[in-house]
Amino acid sequence: MTTLFSFLFATLFFFLQLILFFPVPIQPYLPFLLIFQEKKKHALWIAALLGCTLDLFLNDPLGTYAISYVATLALFSRMQKLFSLSRPLSFALYALFASLFSSFCQFVVLFLLSEGAQFSADWPLRWVLDALFAGFFFLVTKSPWSKFFTRVVSKGT
Repeated sequence: MTTLFSFLFATLFFFLQLILFFPVPIQPYLPFLLIFQEKKKHALWIAALLGCTLDLFLNDPLGTYAISYVATLALFSRMQKLFSLSRPLSFALYALFASLFSSFCQFVVLFLLSEGAQFSADWPLRWVLDALFAGFFFLVTKSPWSKFFTRVVSKGT
């Protein structure tokens, strides 16, 4: 149920980002996928599905987010043992490296699928915001609110 709460939180932040026209877009599903890959064998399929969904909502070519999320999880599932996912600072650092790699994959895919990708000045800010959001995401999903949400949902079913 904590997974459901973290997915709904990431979805809420994604739609808020679309509605409020956030000037520097971040990747709200990346922390969810990094937590989700820890215990689930189907994480790569979920990453592909989430990536395709993001590609449909955003103006990038189809496959940009799907390829970058799958490549990121494939690489970072091997590096997971180097970071402690039970501490917020370690998880934020893990998400920062994942964001760097995911953004690099998106840059390469955009370069290959479109007329060319340009490296803009907001990309480093995006990486830092991704790491900060990952720390915030970790704190919210591990907070008493997530446990309260889990109890409410489990009693309703």
